[in-house]
Amino acid sequence: MTSQDVTAVMADGIGELTFASAEWVSAARTEMTRLLAETPLPNVKFTLCEVGHYAPVWMHAGDKLAWYMRLVDGALEMGAHELPESECDFKVQADHSILSNLACVVHAANPADIVAAVVARLTKLTRWKLSGKSPGDADLQVLLQRLHDAMALRTMPRFVWMSPEWVVIARRFLTSRATSDKYRADLAGVDYVFVETFFHTPEFFFPDGAAAGFWVHCSNGDVTVGSGSPPDGMPSPDALTQGWYGACLPVGRTVDAVANDSDKAAQRRYKKAAFSHVSGGLPAAAQSSPSGRDQMPRPLARVFAPMHDTMSKRTSGELPSDYAPDDAPWGEPQEFDRTSGYDTSWLRYDRVDLYGNDRQQESKSTDETAAEHGV
Repeated sequence: MTSQDVTAVMADGIGELTFASAEWVSAARTEMTRLLAETPLPNVKFTLCEVGHYAPVWMHAGDKLAWYMRLVDGALEMGAHELPESECDFKVQADHSILSNLACVVHAANPADIVAAVVARLTKLTRWKLSGKSPGDADLQVLLQRLHDAMALRTMPRFVWMSPEWVVIARRFLTSRATSDKYRADLAGVDYVFVETFFHTPEFFFPDGAAAGFWVHCSNGDVTVGSGSPPDGMPSPDALTQGWYGACLPVGRTVDAVANDSDKAAQRRYKKAAFSHVSGGLPAAAQSSPSGRDQMPRPLARVFAPMHDTMSKRTSGELPSDYAPDDAPWGEPQEFDRTSGYDTSWLRYDRVDLYGNDRQQESKSTDETAAEHGV
């Protein structure tokens, strides 16, 4: 069901800059200035603008982030805002999370066929609005590709919450901290199992209806992180969170460090309404300790401490209810989780699944299989 793993051709690490933010543009300007010093383009005139819709709500920057680059006879100008089409030679608009992930793909150091497969998969997931033409100057094309690969090392990816690729980023984060000089020695001898599992996953995410989630097993200081349900043979969880995917998603991507008073009040209202919901005798969210050892050892807790905010910044902004009706208390968008200008049409999960497969084709195949069995 899945197509090429996006993280296979992404830069190592988890990035530290949000695509098209002022900080990202500042870093890109520094890099492009360096590249132009090596390869001047005195006769090139070109203006590029990229606009990412569904900007991360935690930035309180509105519903989109944009950046532009203008070259005029070798002089460089770059800024963190949108230009009108009339001022651009080439303007690109798409979903911010998809543009972010495309920006993390490293072209030069990876097999061209795998890069092409990843780009094709990601391209299917968003609606595109293009105006003008990409640069025709060969030297400028080379510099833009070098700029892209250099910024890929610093750009944050933004994946669907609890997807396998989201877990890859969580694994990179946790294991890099656990093996650092600051924490490695204190973790020696620590044994602990942490599990989060979420049910009723949206069809565009797990077409087979499987549960989402991730698990962390710290065994004598060695930290292993996996996607989905824990493997057979793993010790009983010390900390277990279970919940409805749609109910937990908005809270799962909050960035507490930058939440304002309005955000916090809205979060409290949401939790009271959504987490009190019970269906079939099961609450929308529940925490337990099957092993009876619910208290996370302090050395491991220090490794985990910044994980929530770190991963929230690297989480995309869609809701299951954008692509399928959901009248539960969590079905409506929340003000702390979405800007008022959010336009659900930029993502195409009503037509394709997370892996770029045609959902209509899947439905057709299912119908044909049922018909063959006389259903």
